[in-house]
Amino acid sequence: MTIPKLEQNWYSRGNIPFPNESTEKLQGKSWLWLFKELLKGTCTTGTTASVVSDVRGNVARPAGSCWTVEGSNDGLGNWGLDGTDRWTSLTNMVASDTAATNYAWIVLKSPAALGPVYLCISLRSPVVVPGGTYDAAGFFLSLTPFTGGGAQVRPISGTVTGALSGDQEWTLPVGAVGLDQMNIFTNAFRLPANVRVHFTVNTNGGFHMVSGNLGDGFCENYISIEKAVEIDPLDLCPVWFSQQYLNATETPQWQSLSSSRYSSRSFDNYSPSAGSTCNWVFGQSGQSAGGNAKADRATTNFNLLPVYLHDSINGSMDAWRGRIPDIWVVGAAPSGFAYPTAVAPKQCCIGDLLLPLSVWPDL
Repeated sequence: MTIPKLEQNWYSRGNIPFPNESTEKLQGKSWLWLFKELLKGTCTTGTTASVVSDVRGNVARPAGSCWTVEGSNDGLGNWGLDGTDRWTSLTNMVASDTAATNYAWIVLKSPAALGPVYLCISLRSPVVVPGGTYDAAGFFLSLTPFTGGGAQVRPISGTVTGALSGDQEWTLPVGAVGLDQMNIFTNAFRLPANVRVHFTVNTNGGFHMVSGNLGDGFCENYISIEKAVEIDPLDLCPVWFSQQYLNATETPQWQSLSSSRYSSRSFDNYSPSAGSTCNWVFGQSGQSAGGNAKADRATTNFNLLPVYLHDSINGSMDAWRGRIPDIWVVGAAPSGFAYPTAVAPKQCCIGDLLLPLSVWPDL
């Protein structure tokens, strides 16, 4: 099959180095700080390129695609939902895995075209995880604003009592909502390190971000927030959050993503979604990724499948959730494989997804 044209305009910034990777703790803070800067559109390092109206060039990212800060806490006693970004440096991002202590958090808001969706990143959920790495934080999303907060507690959206119904938030793992829920965003930090981050965002503020150590030949981390298309008119929450980390193998891997690491709220926005899958699969095994789809023996090309989603609600009822635009499941194509060329790519294969990344990633 021919590669479909990109439906949306995409603005990429790739091969971004960490500001400080001298310790694993600083690597974790660097990842989070860069993530925040990339959402805001204030990162100035790396290489840029764009695909606008399916034409590759270097058009500047529009201001309307940038996320804004609703408020923050630096973990040093300074906080407020007042529009201030207090994560001005790695020093102003104090983490804690101990109750009743100060810790940093930040709340960001997407452009209206994406929801808007609100994202709270919390450094309270234990950042020091077994093994001595610094690769975990809380990521909480909501279609309604976050309120409250303090020096020792993050803002919340809804009641966040731990029950699945009634709250307004969702996070990963699928279905897990709690005041201090933890997400591991990567487990690939090590010394010495030479990490590169690659990011692409559309006009609506939907994005994909991957990162990996130079020389590994693949990315160990993937995170995205995107709005589905071709949705049912009754779908009240078409925004999807995905996050995957792998060690000693490449990511994303769609088979793992679709089963547990691609999450929204239920179509009626009543609770976090119970799970999502790819409707179209490679082969009779039902596996859509992990190298199961080889090059087509007739054409020697890798075939592509669009990413369709549906929910399995309470294990008994399905709901159609639409399609994630401008990404395709590829299968066994090598990471870094680019279309149409590596010199001037419009899309790059990372893991087993073809992403709208127009900067050739150094892997």
